[in-house]
Amino acid sequence: MVVPRHLPWTALASAWVIASVLGCGAEAPEPPVAPVAPTATAVATTAVASPMMPAAVAAETGMPLSFENPWGLRFRLVPAGAYAEGYGPLGDPAARHEVNVFTSFYLQETEVTRGQWAAFTGDPAPADAAAPKTGVTHDEAVAFVAWLNAKDPRWTYRLPTEGEWDRAWLAGRPNAGAEPETPWGHRGMTSDPAEWCADWFAPFPDWPVMSPRGPDGGDERVLRPGLPTHLGGRRSMRPDRRDPAVGLRVAVSLGYGGDDRGRYQVTFRTRGGLPGQPDGPELSGYDVRVVAIIDRLTARQHGVHYTWAVLPGRSSPLTVKLVPGIYYAQCQHVVDGETKRGLEVKFGVANDGVRVDLPIPQAGAYLQEPE
Repeated sequence: MVVPRHLPWTALASAWVIASVLGCGAEAPEPPVAPVAPTATAVATTAVASPMMPAAVAAETGMPLSFENPWGLRFRLVPAGAYAEGYGPLGDPAARHEVNVFTSFYLQETEVTRGQWAAFTGDPAPADAAAPKTGVTHDEAVAFVAWLNAKDPRWTYRLPTEGEWDRAWLAGRPNAGAEPETPWGHRGMTSDPAEWCADWFAPFPDWPVMSPRGPDGGDERVLRPGLPTHLGGRRSMRPDRRDPAVGLRVAVSLGYGGDDRGRYQVTFRTRGGLPGQPDGPELSGYDVRVVAIIDRLTARQHGVHYTWAVLPGRSSPLTVKLVPGIYYAQCQHVVDGETKRGLEVKFGVANDGVRVDLPIPQAGAYLQEPE
């Protein structure tokens, strides 16, 4: 199934994004996926000048432009932004509509390699360890991401959405063609292999979409890029299918959890007192977890679990650095194998020295149902 498209965009200022955050059956066998090879399509080599370039986002948030994890997966920052995707008329499967990727994120510089996949499976590193890993089902790609999250809780790993993949490929340009590397440093996005996205495949809507994640279900998952004759197009495949021309590239959420990182210093204190009120003595030994409101709202909109991040360390006070935004925080601990959580506290981060008092879990307090 192929639905070609083009993806011009309109620049979105960094201040606008920050302000938004602060304010807010049995089937016949299918043919294999055709390999994606570079073509001679002309490439726009200069990104549009915009405050929403990676360096500006890094400066605003206090996050690195790039980082490398212990298994050699290297990630580069991709700024949030808006653009127009699709090219068809209203009602067309590729209807033109505006997409707004609300939050900046990291995308792996290359596809996952055979050597990195061998670390996941426990197999010896192959001779061609630097080559892209292919023949991966979507389910296996999800398992790889889960393994990374279990091994490296400093970051939140996931597959990119189709909108995020497009945002990174276009790199601030109205259109792009075949090229070995994008202006934002991502390689192999227009050559073999095709890459799994998180989204279920469906025709594009004909209305503006905020941080799209595709429909709630379907028969096939999205693959990008499009065919060599139309790199801006779309392909799809059943998630249980294995194809020698399909691999994966990993994304990472930006800005909270894990290491002491981000622009502004925040101190959490876990305290006892009346049920639900952090007015008593300071008590240590609790985990602190946070979630950005905009991420939580997006997750709720799509009916998935909230993407909370557990901060490192269990002492109180616990001081970390977070990127600007509005968050919920909550402390928790495990008792006889059951996770107990205190009430959520909402707080904003727009400067250093933010202090957040969290009520500890205790009998008599109103607790939300677990996600």
